[in-house]
Amino acid sequence: SVVVSNMVEATAKAVDANPLLARVAAYYHDIGKIKKPLYFIENQMDQENKHEKLAPSMSSLVLISHVKDGVEMAGKEKLGREIIDIIQQHHGTSDMTTIRNNSVTALVGLALMAAAVAAPASEQIERRGGGLPPGLESYLEARVFEANGQFRDAMDSYEKASREAPDSAEIRLSFASFLVDVGMAARALDLLADGPELEAEGLRLRALALAQQASRDPSLVAETEAALRDAVEANEFDANLMFSLAQILAQQQKIEEAEQVVAELRQSIPSNSRLVVMHAGLLRALGRLAEAADLFESCADTGPTVSECRDQYVEIMTELGRPGEAGARMAEWLSDNDLDGLMRAAALLWEGR
Repeated sequence: SVVVSNMVEATAKAVDANPLLARVAAYYHDIGKIKKPLYFIENQMDQENKHEKLAPSMSSLVLISHVKDGVEMAGKEKLGREIIDIIQQHHGTSDMTTIRNNSVTALVGLALMAAAVAAPASEQIERRGGGLPPGLESYLEARVFEANGQFRDAMDSYEKASREAPDSAEIRLSFASFLVDVGMAARALDLLADGPELEAEGLRLRALALAQQASRDPSLVAETEAALRDAVEANEFDANLMFSLAQILAQQQKIEEAEQVVAELRQSIPSNSRLVVMHAGLLRALGRLAEAADLFESCADTGPTVSECRDQYVEIMTELGRPGEAGARMAEWLSDNDLDGLMRAAALLWEGR
């Protein structure tokens, strides 16, 4: 149970459940095994398997009974309704005749305990006969498949969860987020349009989906800008929203406003090379060449944008009438084998002598 508690706590965090409650519940979920400990493999060590001498029907009764026994023990010790619910539900509706031993099923089984206590009691889906809330297992499978990069399987599981629990806001928003992440913005917009009025997370997802669509359909730019502004206002600080807003503003040639958004964003994440390049480009478009050159020089040593930063720096320094400085920096960056680059650096140094 200690091992399970560590795993389920991590799983609870991954699905935005209650990590502390999930961990405590994991400590107690198998207390029913105390009544017949040697009938469970984790307690047998080098001893014989007692089930080998039992009929399958009797074995299944012994194994199943640990759930009922655990519920009775938890009630007697007053462990609380949430813990008792998890003890009762921790095997879900799995079939005793098969063992599905794969990582996705194992993680989903652990996550069921965590997700069962994620929402306040007033918001939990009604449970019948101690079973699982509609759509929960499919939803958690989708989350695990998504985390493993198994996107086709994740799509199938999200579709199934949506059919099983069409009124679940959490499933709808998670599915929409997945669709945005995999570039299926049009489908995400359809999904969000079918539900109730959007709150902060829904506004965020709709705005990001529109931003994807607007990159291919200029007619959506004005609608996208409005959606992004609403989403930025509803979400206190969201780097993706602000970056998308800056891109949409720049697309409409609202350069000064776009630069202000990026400058504000860089105060929180100053070293992001993608942001640095965008900020420097906007400064260059505004004619603030010296500031742009400084920014391009700052990202010219390491990172994924090195080549672009170096080229832009050299261009701007030449435009500023400072080719010698550009040539000197080029000479520092280049290897001895880059003859073409060294010749260009030499030409710039000669020009700036």
